[in-house]
Amino acid sequence: MNKRSKKTLKIMSASCVFLSIFSYLPNTVFQDLVSTTSLLLLLFIISIPLSVLGFCFAMAIKSRVLVVANIIMFFSIPLVMYSMYIWEWMESV
Repeated sequence: MNKRSKKTLKIMSASCVFLSIFSYLPNTVFQDLVSTTSLLLLLFIISIPLSVLGFCFAMAIKSRVLVVANIIMFFSIPLVMYSMYIWEWMESV
């Protein structure tokens, strides 16, 4: 693999991480404006495939930092959902 294709894969993997992070914005900023169910579905549709693609790109260039970042983004969805359910439960008590 030449240097140019490695750089391209690194940029693509990093952009997958950033796009996964930015997919959280509608859930946090526009929570009161639209239904939460549609935004959670949007989070799953956008974040999971992007983190898997970013993981594959990072494995191709053997970048440990990008591999870890994409794995964190993949597993952050259940953790964030669980913490939001706990937050809503605490507010209702």
